[in-house]
Amino acid sequence: MSVPKNNLIAKAIAVPFTSEIFQNLNSSFMLLIGVPLAIQTYSDQMYSGQIYYGYFLILNWIGTALFFPISMTALRSFEDKSYFAVPTTAIILKKFWKVFQVGCVSMPIYLLGLLFFVVPGIIVWKKYIYVFVISEQEMFGPLDSMRKSSLMSQRNGWRLFLMTLILLVITAPFIIISISLSGIYPRILTFFLELAVQWILILSGTAICFYGYKEALAID
Repeated sequence: MSVPKNNLIAKAIAVPFTSEIFQNLNSSFMLLIGVPLAIQTYSDQMYSGQIYYGYFLILNWIGTALFFPISMTALRSFEDKSYFAVPTTAIILKKFWKVFQVGCVSMPIYLLGLLFFVVPGIIVWKKYIYVFVISEQEMFGPLDSMRKSSLMSQRNGWRLFLMTLILLVITAPFIIISISLSGIYPRILTFFLELAVQWILILSGTAICFYGYKEALAID
């Protein structure tokens, strides 16, 4: 049975600007992503530099990974029109660990493919495009998440891959502006600019995979 195809781009772009999503996620976002970014901004101002840059990249990655199950919960609540409650710390950590394991296995495959064999790398990207959503939602380990993603991506993987590229093109100006103005003073302006960019990119990226996976599940 075929199902109507949603406008994934429109949905993904609309999510960061939805008032309900903002109300549900702003506190968690500020704690997990805003605080590390504020510390990085302060350190750049105080020490002018790159001494702690690697540490803040790691903190940012960890914060984003911890935020992922919270944002997925908010999206499910938003779609189901149900009450949203931030998952308990135990659930967040458990899902974070699943996502971390999947990332450790799948990301090197992506990178090797793109660095040395671009076309096979793109095929691998399409094949495993749902691994993080599946690991968070189904609580699968790396191999089971990759196996199910490979199956589900046969339904609409190339379409989602194309939609993801279009989303990257649309959001690229935000990234370029953020990078070009990263050295402006006062640093507080840089902080709020980068915070806004991360809000849009993280939620849009999560939303397009969320809705793409939901669409794939509906296709028989």
